[in-house]
Amino acid sequence: MSFDVLRRWITDVPRKPSAQRSPWENIGTSKASSAAAHLPDPSPHERQGDRASGDADDPLLRAIQVRERYGNASDMWVHRKLKHDPTFPRPIYLGPTRYWRLSDLLAWERAQAERPTPQPRILEHQPAAIEKLKELRAEKKRKKAEQAETAQ
Repeated sequence: MSFDVLRRWITDVPRKPSAQRSPWENIGTSKASSAAAHLPDPSPHERQGDRASGDADDPLLRAIQVRERYGNASDMWVHRKLKHDPTFPRPIYLGPTRYWRLSDLLAWERAQAERPTPQPRILEHQPAAIEKLKELRAEKKRKKAEQAETAQ
């Protein structure tokens, strides 16, 4: 990632003529309050940053934005993902601050959605466990009946 792209992203220098810019690009600028009245309502299924963009304009998300994206996850969650999940996107470090490319996060989300849902292991053994439990209950009932019979 070149410094020029980062500088344009941080300072929000327009990358297109204003007539070609989306109303979403005005967020975070001094024009945001006037543009907010004209912004379309986002879908309830859309999170911030889900709109596609080109490689040069690929937004960078800070760690707090990544955590908010995944349900206000803790910083420890991000740390564990980085340490134990080799498929989780690696951040870009600029000084002490970590940035993630939105396109990398979207690709990771798509890959996670395509993975099969793991089935709990207990379901594999459930029929045998239920049968064993029935046998144990029947045995206990027989012993109780024998004790009651011998007591008479």
